[in-house]
Amino acid sequence: MKKMLNIIVLSVVSISFTSCARYSARPLCELSITTNKNNIGIAAKAFSAEESKSYLGKNLLKKGIQPVQLYIENNSDQTYVFDPYNVGLTLAAAEDVADKIHSSTLARTAISSAISFLLLPPALMMSDTPGSSEALSLIATGGVLSIPIAQGTSSAIANGKIDRDYAGKGAKVVKIAPHEALNCVIFVYESHYRNHFDVHLKNEQTEQLLTLKTNI
Repeated sequence: MKKMLNIIVLSVVSISFTSCARYSARPLCELSITTNKNNIGIAAKAFSAEESKSYLGKNLLKKGIQPVQLYIENNSDQTYVFDPYNVGLTLAAAEDVADKIHSSTLARTAISSAISFLLLPPALMMSDTPGSSEALSLIATGGVLSIPIAQGTSSAIANGKIDRDYAGKGAKVVKIAPHEALNCVIFVYESHYRNHFDVHLKNEQTEQLLTLKTNI
């Protein structure tokens, strides 16, 4: 009986910790330039479901978001300013997209709590079995009852990683100095996605706009 109780406890603990929220994503790679104007090169790539999971940790297409990678090389002697609002597509903010894929700390904790307390009745029924005190001690002092805390903590950690990664990869207002490059992701509402659009860069010195026609 003691062995059976130990197996139940360890199995549930193992399953629960295996299902803890995690986040992992690859860094963006460079793209081959497809359009060049005034020594400014640009390339764009629409992520597939698999590429979205690889580079952004989740399949954002299921959330109605089409991720598009932009790669811009400034081979001129002028500094240009990139602004996501000067992209000819309807975009979602990176932080809003990150919120869409956050793991629910409350839901995970609630489910784990339910599992933990469901174990208590059978465990208590076995409490008069010789040698069961060690297993009951595991349940009561940090084995099963610690699962909700661990689940909530893992979700919070994963959500923090998502926020930092999306903030780093997501398009923002940035200066592209001479002989430097910008590599970022724009998040396009799928209903507004097109495979051809314009990107307008502002010359920092003259404040004139340079229009780059982009095709995917």
